[in-house]
Amino acid sequence: MTRFLSLITALLIILGASTSCQRSESADASDLLATVPSDASIVAVANVQAMLEKAGCKVSDDQITPSDEITSLIASFKSPQAKAIAEAFFNGKSDIDPSVALIFAEGYYKYVTGIAADPDKFKQTVTSITKQQFAVKDDIDICANVALKGNQFWVNLDANSIDPREAKHFATLSKEQSFLSNAAAERLSTFDSDIVGWANIAGALNASSVDFQQRAMLQVALQTTFNDAADATFQLTFNKGEMTGSMGILNSKGKPAKFLLASQALDMKTMESIGGNADILLAIGIPHKLIEQLQKDTQSKSASLLGVYLQALGAIDGTVAIASDTDGNAIRGTVTTNGQSTGQLTSFLDGLGLSVKLDGNMLQISKGQLTGNTPVTELAADLKGAVAGLAAANPKPGSSTGFEAQLKSFALTLKPASSSIELHLNAKSLQADQNFLLTLLRSADKK
Repeated sequence: MTRFLSLITALLIILGASTSCQRSESADASDLLATVPSDASIVAVANVQAMLEKAGCKVSDDQITPSDEITSLIASFKSPQAKAIAEAFFNGKSDIDPSVALIFAEGYYKYVTGIAADPDKFKQTVTSITKQQFAVKDDIDICANVALKGNQFWVNLDANSIDPREAKHFATLSKEQSFLSNAAAERLSTFDSDIVGWANIAGALNASSVDFQQRAMLQVALQTTFNDAADATFQLTFNKGEMTGSMGILNSKGKPAKFLLASQALDMKTMESIGGNADILLAIGIPHKLIEQLQKDTQSKSASLLGVYLQALGAIDGTVAIASDTDGNAIRGTVTTNGQSTGQLTSFLDGLGLSVKLDGNMLQISKGQLTGNTPVTELAADLKGAVAGLAAANPKPGSSTGFEAQLKSFALTLKPASSSIELHLNAKSLQADQNFLLTLLRSADKK
């Protein structure tokens, strides 16, 4: 992998940080989408300039002037490579136009494309880093894994070379052949998040490293839980001390796919009743209707292990919440039941090594002595409004320069969205008054 490839990859990783949402309408995004094949499996667009400006950087005449805070942080980097990559981008030495960047996947390769502020200087930068010279092939300037046509460049992120025929194909697509023919193109050109993307589920899975059996199982699971699950849409927004994102499932008509399973919002009082401190809180709302729905489905088939489990879980009716330490060695939680026939459920939980105590229609479960660093009530607050979710707090904040050590907390939730369900994430950094870009920069400084 060339140093230039690493620079581009780092650029995508540290794409900006916003202090507020600002709707972006960029002709540049449409121009770049016009060079993405219609059969691309993943496409993501980021408004780099807007994000950098909101992070405190100044962008003028295609040049970036970093804030004093970013300059100071980069100067403190222990890793020479991380420092060189960050300095090259933030000091404008890469000669990349800091406006809009786009990454897409086609077949087994991922590409990043953008605009060179000055094509001649851009070529000089690539040559000096790769120690190779540009050569014209099929009317495309090629150097290592970088292709340049006019002022637009493409980088193959999965190889040290790039096929000039592929780059020429990208540059000469008609509207019908390009991603502009996809209904998702408008959303990727006009958006109110820092990064917005689209993926064809089957295509993305086929291009991934997931083996065939696992891909098949994932497809079956999606088709079981969503009606006509075809594509996914996602977005990311970076704020001061926080990163938020979401992902939804679309049907083949580009509309939110209907969620087929019964669901129920998490009960805050049930989660908070666990009490004490923990590092992780996992909760899911399981209405009895869902158990009946799954039991009916399995009864239509031959005997299965799932059917046996569902029989044991038949008494559940409401929120199931479990708090634990980081290693999962100590657990405390509660299971809401319908108060009927809890014997099988109690036996099942006991078989997992859990102590079970009946309290009205609730089963209180425990294992070991739970001692965490964050109140369960605080973790529960991150799951409000969800039907299922995971909230975690860092037990060793600031212990290293790694990304995880820079986080204060992290939450992943499933929330209702009309007739569908969306996946949401929320990551909070230890520096609440600093833009999340700095958290990403710190994690790039690998010792």
